[in-house]
Amino acid sequence: MANIADHNNLELHVGRNLLEAKADILVITQSRSGHINGINLALAERLGIYPEDDTPAGEIDPRAVLNSDVAFKYLIYAVAEGPGGPTYQAVRSIGIKLAEFANEHKDVNTVACGVIGAGSNDLKGIECLRILSKSFLENSYKTLNIYTNDHATFEAAENLDIREFDNNSSSKLAFNASVKETYTNASISPIINSTDFYFEFARNKYDEYINFKNDDPDFFKKLREKFDSQKSSGLIEILNEFSDSQPQYEFLKICGELVAYLDENAAGKIDWNRYPDKRVVAKSHVYQFDWVSCFILYRAENNFLGLPSDVINAMRFFQEPERKLSMLSNRDRRLLLRNIYGITYSKEEDLDIVFKQFKLWGIYPTNPANSGVLISQVLYLDEIEKLWNYDPDKTESDKLFPGNLESLEFEPVPVPPPKTIASNFLTDYYAKEDLLDYKLYASAIVAFINHKNTNPPLTIGIMAPWGKGKTSLMRFIEEKLKAFPPLEPTTIYHTAKGCEKTATFRLFRRWLDKAKEKFGYENTLRYPTVWFNAWKFQKNEQIWAGFAYEIIHQLVNQLPNELAREEFWLRLNLKRVDQEKLRNKIRFKVINKMINGIGTVVLAIISITISILFKWSTYIDLITCGLFPIGAIFYFVNDQKSANDEKIDFDIEKFVKQPDYASKRGYFHEVEDDLRDVMNLLVDSAKPAVIFIDDLDRCSPNTVAEVVEAINLFISGDFPKCYFILGQDAQMVAASLDVAYDKFSGQSPAMYREQGSLGWHFMEKFVQLQFCIPVLNGEQASVFFKNFLQPHKFVATKEENASIHAKASILEKRINSGEKMSELLTPETTKLESDLKRVDPDRAIEIQDKFIDAAAAEYDDNDPEALELVDGIAQWVGTSPRSMKRFINLYRFYRFLQFTNRNVMLQETASAHLGQWIVLMIRWPQLVRAIQWHTESDFISGTTALDRARSFEKLVHQHSGYNAWTKVIDSDAPKLTWLRDEELYSFIKILKKDKNSLEKAVRMGVW
Repeated sequence: MANIADHNNLELHVGRNLLEAKADILVITQSRSGHINGINLALAERLGIYPEDDTPAGEIDPRAVLNSDVAFKYLIYAVAEGPGGPTYQAVRSIGIKLAEFANEHKDVNTVACGVIGAGSNDLKGIECLRILSKSFLENSYKTLNIYTNDHATFEAAENLDIREFDNNSSSKLAFNASVKETYTNASISPIINSTDFYFEFARNKYDEYINFKNDDPDFFKKLREKFDSQKSSGLIEILNEFSDSQPQYEFLKICGELVAYLDENAAGKIDWNRYPDKRVVAKSHVYQFDWVSCFILYRAENNFLGLPSDVINAMRFFQEPERKLSMLSNRDRRLLLRNIYGITYSKEEDLDIVFKQFKLWGIYPTNPANSGVLISQVLYLDEIEKLWNYDPDKTESDKLFPGNLESLEFEPVPVPPPKTIASNFLTDYYAKEDLLDYKLYASAIVAFINHKNTNPPLTIGIMAPWGKGKTSLMRFIEEKLKAFPPLEPTTIYHTAKGCEKTATFRLFRRWLDKAKEKFGYENTLRYPTVWFNAWKFQKNEQIWAGFAYEIIHQLVNQLPNELAREEFWLRLNLKRVDQEKLRNKIRFKVINKMINGIGTVVLAIISITISILFKWSTYIDLITCGLFPIGAIFYFVNDQKSANDEKIDFDIEKFVKQPDYASKRGYFHEVEDDLRDVMNLLVDSAKPAVIFIDDLDRCSPNTVAEVVEAINLFISGDFPKCYFILGQDAQMVAASLDVAYDKFSGQSPAMYREQGSLGWHFMEKFVQLQFCIPVLNGEQASVFFKNFLQPHKFVATKEENASIHAKASILEKRINSGEKMSELLTPETTKLESDLKRVDPDRAIEIQDKFIDAAAAEYDDNDPEALELVDGIAQWVGTSPRSMKRFINLYRFYRFLQFTNRNVMLQETASAHLGQWIVLMIRWPQLVRAIQWHTESDFISGTTALDRARSFEKLVHQHSGYNAWTKVIDSDAPKLTWLRDEELYSFIKILKKDKNSLEKAVRMGVW
């Protein structure tokens, strides 16, 4: 039998001195505090290379060796010891980092080390050897030499089958070894030994919720309607609307009490959770209001449709705690099974392998009902969670998705149908699944934003009537922007030693002293996103404050850790802080902490004086003059240190004079300085903030006007580091603006001829890029609804799948090599993208994203083709710089959109035709709206956009001259004065001459 010592890149040495190894890298272990043993210390002194203290577990500290007397080129210190001792996770981390270091250095071929982690006897030597060698060999082709004086470990290695070694990942080996050691963990043993169900109070409350009855058959449906209509309120506020004798109050309180046992972030946990330690099932991503809303929905519908997976998993746990995990997150379940067991999570039964493995290891509780809790608690132990909770490919989202609606095996829940796209009909949530290829639109918009010729401030309008997918598209854009992670800090971040996770007095004083220095995270946020739901701030006086609050707080919250956020808030408020008063408060707190130490030192001095005056015995002299005062001084110094490192326990806001947003919310200048500081300090000017404004069309007319004015302040240049993306039903917003500015109506007839109304005039001014989500034509709608109601996933043969993916890889290499887009866009490429989309939609989108990125890199506003086109359409767009800029922006965007394969015919569209359609969008937007949204049904007939485009063109071409055309307008549509524009009539005639048409614009997916 071959053993791991037979591995080509692994050599085991027993009974030999590590320091005599012939290797390019020598690895020595150290403690967290920088301690190394005697023989290694002698080497460190000889080389003048000493270990650093406070090195985290799992890290390595490489040093170049300049001494020619030794064989190795690098000395690396490694730390396997965490706060609780060495861990297998740290051993694995060291193996990976050693491999990465060896790969980065061409002059390294061999690495020599001991059995890292086994020195303290806390970990098993053979497990450390397996994990260290596997993690290294997984990541490097270099040779690893392992030295050990433990003959038992060496013999155990010789008995390990190499097949078993090769078939298990290092994460699986470390996971298995770590889990087997959890019996002694202080947080786990109580669950193992308890005879009671660990969440008995919670299960009793769940039973109370399930068994709640009311004589009114529509009780839960009525309660749901009332509850969901008050989303801006909290649970307590809604409870207070009922008397405690009403059934609504009783049921809602039960739901709130249940949430207090479920979620760490529950608002009523202190009062409603009866456990002394306030234990909860999970730390979830579900808000308390949403928990209760879901519980009401379940009782109203008696099934899981529309419920988030976290809620579904919580209910299943209470039904069968001995067989279900209290790990509620489907994301975590997928990562666990993928990273440790190498399988895909698709249904609840997939987790049975975890239960079987724990039982095989002998890890099971006294009370079987605690099985799911025990396993989940073990999985979330810090050193074990690190082994499975990683997602290098970023394929898993933290956001909630509708639950996995597989068949259920327990009553009273009826068996719902398998999860289909049709289930989206039952909710009013934005779509999380991309049914209409909107991610391609999102890619084009992000490519437009990120293009070198696009500069802020800029407002992009996502235009469509209600229910056409505006919010979904905006969420997809937000998701794409997250591909730009924050930059690394430009300066060393100031933290107190050993206090990296909390603000202490020492750290706070340091922040005050260094407040004028550059902030460590200055300008690190790249395309940070802010989401503003305007309808939540319906009162005029709330708009300014709400707008500023959301921008400031959402940007600050994107800093990577709590300390960075606390330091930034301090810097932002320094102009309002009484610094001397704050310093005095800190001094008082520290000195007060040290009082006992000072008293002890005084007593020591007194005792020394007495012993000198009275010449007491030698033993007493020794005690009073020696040990006691030394101990007192040590106590004093230690107390001083602990005082400085103590967490701040007073309200800093008392020392800050906050801007009075609450009482003067209508005055934007109150927050202008803070907004400017946040933008200038946090946001990378090359990757500005992107502010999403949603549901503007739901607001009152005055609210719409207030938001538009706020946006105008930004785009006027006061806050240049931002883009705005507005999702709106443009007709509703324009109508609201008409109402808000009614007193100005009728004062500009020319404006009405150009835009149709004052509201549309405002819209054209403050939205520089208007993207109207194209309507579905008949064929697209038919395909969409077939997939919607009867989703079908194409299954290719193994050979077809391999062939398609191989061709896709070749195409990807061609794109990455910088090949011209004109050479890449061929019928063969189009067919390949279509085939790839059938077998692997995610991979298809990845390829199409690369097309868009390549097109963006290749395109320039100064290209001869673009300049020639601008010359040709200049007479139609007009001489206004704003109009020309809008044309260039729209043309650039639609050029990117051509490469998305969203519509194959659009790829083949001549740039001149695309330019003509954009001219119509800028000069005669009323016509485009009439075709898209049927706004002029009395004159332009047709049930679809295609019908209306054909109808209007036919109407124009029926009349041979402009005079005949105006007679028709005067007779049939006298109020549509924009139709009398002679240039519009001439332009439609030119389209026909150029073999272009309005119908073609609709077919291409432009309108």
